Amino acid sequence: ATGMTGPTGATGATGMTGPTGATGATGMTGATGAASTTFLASADNATMTTMAGGLSGNIAVLPLSGHVASAYQSTLPGGALTMQPNSIAQILPNDGTITAIQAHLYTKQTLSLIGSTLTVTAQLYMSPNIASSPLTPVPGTACTFAPSFTGVLSIGTTASCSVTGLSIPYPSGGEAAWVIQTTGSGISLINTLPVAVAVGVTM
Repeated sequence: ATGMTGPTGATGATGMTGPTGATGATGMTGATGAASTTFLASADNATMTTMAGGLSGNIAVLPLSGHVASAYQSTLPGGALTMQPNSIAQILPNDGTITAIQAHLYTKQTLSLIGSTLTVTAQLYMSPNIASSPLTPVPGTACTFAPSFTGVLSIGTTASCSVTGLSIPYPSGGEAAWVIQTTGSGISLINTLPVAVAVGVTM
């Protein structure tokens, strides 16, 4: 009869590592990720007004990108912006998507707004091509500054705004500019608001 199995012997030493195999084929290139660019515009001086009824009067216009000492002054008849002959609108070089907007401003002089409130908004205005006029507001790009301006305000009072999570397409070859405007409510509806302002948009 076969006897009982004896105990297992000690494990032997590990042998030498064999040669490395050939490198496998390179996999397919993945899709190109989306690129983004942030355009920044600013003005040392920008003056907006409100008129009877608290409606927006004079507006401040900034280029899409770049710094100006004083913002271009205009109005919005019919809600559209005609830039000629003092155009500062800039051409959009490629198709893209607007994803975020952020802005900041501060007052340039002491203000007395007792019983009145001024609300300031920055919005992107565009035309589909350089031959098209005027520029019209881009839906979804209105950025309302907070807090609103009310009461007695010292020089350097600040407000800011931001809009994120946007996905607004725009075409190449068009023109774009920033419009900063204010509306009023309360006792005094005719006001002047001088500020320094900076606006950025990520595309």
